[in-house]
Amino acid sequence: MMWGCFSSAGIRRTELKGSFLHKTIFSQTRLVLSLSPCKNDVVRIVIDEAQPIKARYRVPDLNQHHSQTKDSVTLSWSSGHYQVLMVTFNSKDKLWFESLQNRPSSLPSGPSSLGADLCLHGFQHVYGLPEHPDRLRLRDTSDGEPYRLYNLDVFAADLYCRLGLYGSVPLLVAHKPDRTVGVFWLNASDTFVNTPPVKRRRLRPQTDVRWLSESGVIDCMILLGPRPQQLFKQYAQLTGYQALPPLFSLGYHQCRWNYNDEADVKAVDAEFDRHKIPYDVIWLDIEHTDGKRYFTWDPALFPKPACLQHHLEKKKRKMVVISDPHIKVDPDWSLYREARDGGHFVKDREGQIYRGTCWPGDSSYLDFSRPATRAWYSRCFSLDKYKVRIRSTTCMILLSVVYFVCRAVWTGDNIASWEYLKISIPMVLSLSLAGIAFCGADVGGFVKDPDPELLVRWYQAAALQPFFRGHSAKDTKRREPWLFGEEVTAAIRTLKLTIIKDMLTCECAGFLSCFLFPRYAESILVFSPGAEAISAPFEVLEARCMLTLNNLNLRVGMDWEIRIN
Repeated sequence: MMWGCFSSAGIRRTELKGSFLHKTIFSQTRLVLSLSPCKNDVVRIVIDEAQPIKARYRVPDLNQHHSQTKDSVTLSWSSGHYQVLMVTFNSKDKLWFESLQNRPSSLPSGPSSLGADLCLHGFQHVYGLPEHPDRLRLRDTSDGEPYRLYNLDVFAADLYCRLGLYGSVPLLVAHKPDRTVGVFWLNASDTFVNTPPVKRRRLRPQTDVRWLSESGVIDCMILLGPRPQQLFKQYAQLTGYQALPPLFSLGYHQCRWNYNDEADVKAVDAEFDRHKIPYDVIWLDIEHTDGKRYFTWDPALFPKPACLQHHLEKKKRKMVVISDPHIKVDPDWSLYREARDGGHFVKDREGQIYRGTCWPGDSSYLDFSRPATRAWYSRCFSLDKYKVRIRSTTCMILLSVVYFVCRAVWTGDNIASWEYLKISIPMVLSLSLAGIAFCGADVGGFVKDPDPELLVRWYQAAALQPFFRGHSAKDTKRREPWLFGEEVTAAIRTLKLTIIKDMLTCECAGFLSCFLFPRYAESILVFSPGAEAISAPFEVLEARCMLTLNNLNLRVGMDWEIRIN
C-alpha cells in the first residue's frame, strides 16, 4: 500500500481517489480508496470494494459539507501506510477487507467483515467508545475481551465489562496537555475495538487501536483538533449539535415503573409539596397504557389523563409518558394496521414482517433506518393522533436507551449499590465526551433497594448530571424521599452541593451555569473558606439558568458550597 502525510498546508482541498489490490491467503480484492479533507481539519478515509456483488451499507444522514476556505492539506506518498499528522492509518499493515460472496451464510451476502489499525503517536490516554460500565480511560485489552460496540439491553450488567450495552458511539478521543485528536469510525455494524498496551518509547509514547466491524465499508474520520474545543466542534459538524433541552427537563424528574393510577400520581405530587421538595416532572412508565398499546391509556387506571395533566400544569409541572418503539401485534388496533400497511416494520430475509417478543408479547419493530418511518412515527405524537395530550403541556423529551449516535440518553437498568453509584460517574462522562451531553443514571438504582445513606449520596451525585431522575422497578420498595424519615428528607430537600471550581465557567462579574431546581431558586448563597457568605441573584432565562457573581475573587481549586434559598 501507499502512505501519505497530512498537515495544515499544501494542496487545495480536493478529494483524492485511487485503487489498489488487497491480497489475503484466501482471496484478493480490488479496493477503492477515497481521501477527502472535510470542513475544519477533518480528514475522511473511505475504502470500499471496486466492484461488489451488491452495494455495501453506509451510514446515512451524516453532515458531509466540505470547507470553502483556503485551508488545505499536504500529501506525500511512499510505500507502507497512511500517516495523518499524529495518527498513522494501517500502521501495522493489518488492513482487512473480506469481499462479498455469493455463498450460503447467515449473512445476506456472505461474510463481509473489515478492519484497520491506527497508531496515535505521542498519546497514552484514550477515551470514548460508550456505552460500557467501565472507567473513563480506555484500558489495555490485550488481557481479555475487546471493547464491543453492539446494542444490547443488558439488565444489571457486570461492572468493568467491555461488552456492549444499550448504545454505541464509535468515537475515540486521544488527549494530552498540548494536543487532542479523535477517530470517528462511521460503521453501524457489530464492531470490536482493541486497545493494546501503550508503548512508551524513549522520546514519546504511542497508542495502537485496532477496529474490526462485521460489515459495511471502512469510513474513518480523523478529527485533528488540536484542542478539545475544536475537536468537539468538528465532531458536532459531522453528526449534529446538541439541541438545548426544554427548560423543565433540567430540573428533577420523579419516575417509577409504575405509578398505580391517577390517584397515586396526585398523592405523590401532593407529598412533594407537603415536604417542600421541588421537582419539575413526573413520569408514567408503560403500565399506563391499554394493554401496552403505546399512545393509549388504561381506561380503568387513567380514565381522565387530560385532567391529570391540567392538575400538574397548574403547578407548572410536566408529565412524561414512556412509549417504546416496538408495536404490539394486534390487527384490531388502528396504529398497528397503519404501521403494517405503510411498510414501516422491519422485515426478515423472506420479506415478511419480523415478529419478536417484548413487553406486550408478540411485537413488531419499526424500521427507523427509513426516513418515511421516522416521519410517520414523529406524527404519532401529534395532537390529532395522541388526542389526550393537551396543547399547553406539549413539550417533548426524546430520550434514548438504545442508540448509535444521539444526543440524550440514560445509562439503563442499574442496581442500588455503591459500586453502581461509583461507575455512573465515568459512564456519564464517557457519554458526554461522545457528544451526548443530556445524560444521567437512575438515582438510587433501578433494581434492589438502597439504604438511606446510599440514596442521599446518589441524589447528591446525580444533581450534577444534566438528566436528573429518580427511577425504580415495580418490584422494589417505594422510595420517595419522605419515606426514609425526616433526616433523609431534609438532606434531599436542601441538597447542599460542594462544587469544584474547575467544573464551572466562572469569572468576576461573570456567570455560573446552574441546572439544579431552576424553577424554584430565587437567590443562591455562595460560601468560600474564610469569607462571609455572598448572596447572588439567580436568573431564569429562556435558554438556560444563570447565576451572576459580582466582585468575587476566585482561586483555582477553591471549594464552593452552594445553597438554594
